[in-house]
Amino acid sequence: MPRGFWDWGVNPASIGVAPEISSSELAVRLGALSTYERLGEVVLQDGFSDGLALAAPLVDGASGTVNLYAGFAKTGGYSVRAITPAAVDGYSGVGYAITLFQLSNVGIETTFNAPLPYCWVSVEMITDDAVQQRFAAARYSPETGVVQIYNSAGAWVTVASGLSAASDLNLWSVLKLVIDLNAGYYKRVMFANRAIDLSAYPLYTYGTAGVVSIHPLVRVTATTLIAASAYLDNVIVTQNEP
Repeated sequence: MPRGFWDWGVNPASIGVAPEISSSELAVRLGALSTYERLGEVVLQDGFSDGLALAAPLVDGASGTVNLYAGFAKTGGYSVRAITPAAVDGYSGVGYAITLFQLSNVGIETTFNAPLPYCWVSVEMITDDAVQQRFAAARYSPETGVVQIYNSAGAWVTVASGLSAASDLNLWSVLKLVIDLNAGYYKRVMFANRAIDLSAYPLYTYGTAGVVSIHPLVRVTATTLIAASAYLDNVIVTQNEP
């Protein structure tokens, strides 16, 4: 019977065709973590409900910390509180290793809350396609409202400015980066309801070939001699992005 009609009646028989729902879209509809952009296939989701079982803490120096934080989270009951050393460019965060993925448009995003604005919050990827290694990163400054990416010359360049993050402790912001692994270029960065086209920017290339892998990183980096801190939640890595 025609799709949307009763399974009885005088209508002539016909075939109803509907698009198949991808696993990532289905996860969104079932209340999973992917609520920011419903594109791509989810490779990894970490809402820290299992603690740091999936993530490896990244700490620069003995004074930085990465701790599971109960009772304050975007979803679920936990987030990660990353506290940097009290040094310019001191950092802390979490990292992952993924070996099963497709060489496609790959995305990484995180939800964050930075009550002290004197820091950068970044999403980064170290990739290896068995031919060469690449590094891609986008970062946001809650203090200045600037979004920057790491270009092919090994320098940070500003791609957007005047963007405000959520400043209330109970509000969260999302930063997402998408790169094209096949072409070796950036695709887009998204923040504050804006999608910024980065297709003119090639990725930074270095190193020698190794095991096909992606190492997604989420990092908080201090900009002053004061220790910076931010809450991180919902780290999501996707493949086959448009």
